[in-house]
Amino acid sequence: MHYLILPFSLGFITVSNFSLNPATEGSFRLLDIVILTFSTVVVLRVLLTKMPIKPLVITFIIGAYLLTWMLYSYSIEDDRGIITTGRMLAGLLTSLLLVTYWRNTDVWVKPFLTGLSFGGISITIIAIGQHLNLGEIFHALKPSSAQVWWVLGETRETSIYSHPNGFSHHAMIGSIAALSCININNQRQNVIHNTFYLLIFLFITLGVYYTAETRSVLLIAALAITQLYFNQKRTIGTLLIGLLGFFVLLLSPIYIENILGERWFAETNSGLAIIDNIQGRLNTTLSTLGYIIVQPLGYGIAERTNILIQEFGIIASHNSILSIGMSFGLFLSVTIIIGYYYSFKTLIKNKSDITKLNYLLVSTLISLLMEDIIYSSTMALVIPLLIYAGSFLPIQSKYYKSISNNV
Repeated sequence: MHYLILPFSLGFITVSNFSLNPATEGSFRLLDIVILTFSTVVVLRVLLTKMPIKPLVITFIIGAYLLTWMLYSYSIEDDRGIITTGRMLAGLLTSLLLVTYWRNTDVWVKPFLTGLSFGGISITIIAIGQHLNLGEIFHALKPSSAQVWWVLGETRETSIYSHPNGFSHHAMIGSIAALSCININNQRQNVIHNTFYLLIFLFITLGVYYTAETRSVLLIAALAITQLYFNQKRTIGTLLIGLLGFFVLLLSPIYIENILGERWFAETNSGLAIIDNIQGRLNTTLSTLGYIIVQPLGYGIAERTNILIQEFGIIASHNSILSIGMSFGLFLSVTIIIGYYYSFKTLIKNKSDITKLNYLLVSTLISLLMEDIIYSSTMALVIPLLIYAGSFLPIQSKYYKSISNNV
């Protein structure tokens, strides 16, 4: 039973990552405690049991690199740098533990994805409660650091996160996890199962879009639907046509004018029209790339923040892969890119349930390319876990199978 409860609970907490003290700015979150505990366990496991050498070596190299940056951040009293590198290091070690512990992929993948889905439902419900002013309790869950943005007079909700874009991309992890659980094979007993997960996907996607007004949500959903279509060997064409038609019918009468007209020119609370905001995103992305070329070893969180504030008046690069490169060096950016490529290449060939993780690989990559969300504890766990799952599970399975055969 613990093979089901543990991955479900971890999946739920990963997305529904509540702040331990919303009233305090920069408060630790629930997942911080979880991954810190798990990272301690993995150290004990390495010391007391045998494990495959390749994952250990790679984890040691990346971990030592992050630890170096943590010590540097401590030396310059960069609190955010210490917390960020600590989260990434704990997430890295936790991912190693989970991939080792969950080497039977057919057991843990489905409950983990379901947990992510229910986590997405919970934070979407909170955002809806905030948007409709259903009670003070919904607003109390919003952290004190939450930024208020509005479009066309409508507040963009943040749920339990500090920014509407951060909420949107974290919630979409749950949405895409639900979609990846759909399995159409023309068997009647799957109708209820698929309808259940399809409704979760629709609820989170549309709930996030209406409450946070994040347009990239629709892009991520559309790509996931397309991916599902090809992964299912085109046997669900009718379902997908109906789903896409539903999106068109829903959005066109309400938002077509805004999307093509006012939606692009309405002012936000920063005084910028959205079309200018898009141009600003491109400028910060290109500028971040330029700073990486000048200093490929990285600047640290504090210095990166100061540079962007001085140049653009904001702290976001709007590209997590470049942002992490500017903060901690090109090494981490390249490591993430190679990890995503290798994991996707491995997972796509697998015939078990672990193939479902490909949906999250694609959707989180889109999120990383659009927002600075890599510094959250959620992404500190999700990214290495997805990479390790594809890259190391075949190695793990082969290793432990050889041990059992030799016993």
